[in-house]
Amino acid sequence: MTKPIEAFNPYIMPKDGILYKEKFEGDRVVDLHWSCITGGATGYRAADIELKQGECRLKTPEEQAYTVCEFVQPGQMAMAKSFTLVISGRLEKESEQFGLFWDYDTPTVFSSEHALWLQPKGDGEFTFRLETDATEEKAKLYLYDTYICELPYKTYGGLYFILKNAEVILNHIEVSTRGGK
Repeated sequence: MTKPIEAFNPYIMPKDGILYKEKFEGDRVVDLHWSCITGGATGYRAADIELKQGECRLKTPEEQAYTVCEFVQPGQMAMAKSFTLVISGRLEKESEQFGLFWDYDTPTVFSSEHALWLQPKGDGEFTFRLETDATEEKAKLYLYDTYICELPYKTYGGLYFILKNAEVILNHIEVSTRGGK
């Protein structure tokens, strides 16, 4: 479901440690190979996604609706139980909600307990870094290089963006194994 890394074999860890990387240099949404969870009893709505000039704009299509968008499959994350995720971009308005399901094996059911809401400061610009340690069952969250908090981590699921009443502009995402940049 994610954009494949060159010569990527799902059973062998890439030599450079990068599991997923996107700088949004394309202009076709289909090339992202992301999927939004919809249907059934989820109550989720698919994101409006637009790519242009090195940015990806994700927008919740309806007020009070959640959007959950998978960008790295659980199978890929199973290979890299300890990983570092870096996300750069900006949130259009301070009141909007944007975050991750990143340690949750049932993303089709919304759970505020498993939602990691990312809160940028000031102008809405952000670079968040999430560093996980499967051995310690902990993760650390940073905004730029400032430590924010420590979180429990059990190595479940894939990586999913969650939005509620939000419009977020992303310009870089990278998931690397421990020791990768």
